[in-house]
Amino acid sequence: MASLIESRGLLANQARFVLECCAEATNRAASKRGPLAVLTATFHAGRRLLVLFVVFAFVGYFLNGLIPAHWIPTLFGGGKVYSVPLAATMALPFYINTEASLPLVRALLDGGMSQGAALAFLITGAGTSFGALAGALTVARWRVVGLVVATLWVGAICFGFAYDGLLAAGLP
Repeated sequence: MASLIESRGLLANQARFVLECCAEATNRAASKRGPLAVLTATFHAGRRLLVLFVVFAFVGYFLNGLIPAHWIPTLFGGGKVYSVPLAATMALPFYINTEASLPLVRALLDGGMSQGAALAFLITGAGTSFGALAGALTVARWRVVGLVVATLWVGAICFGFAYDGLLAAGLP
């Protein structure tokens, strides 16, 4: 797919590389280091992750109480052809990061979501979260990022269906 798009010239000039002097970049990076920089960064990142984890744990279990119990197996249960694509599509706007989304997925699994749909949600969300897209957009333009998102979405659906098929066959 990517080679076809590239052969048509649709990916031309899509990189966002800015060249700067190597010595200047090295000096700026060295000036930002300090003896407690690693500990400080770890503390701040851990605090943010803990807050996100607690918030999404609350949201996940709140959804279990708010959403009628029969909706989750109806929408995301095994044997439904639309459950895996729906879960992969839901991941595009609702996935924040793995640590924050695991409680939400656990609550949905407890409510009756199929494991293939959960897998599709986690695969799609990991590559299409706001942080991942912001990072990708610093390197590439929208066409390349759109191709990556489409590839992740289709791949996640394929893996979700394959995993549900393996479970139905009793292999894992």
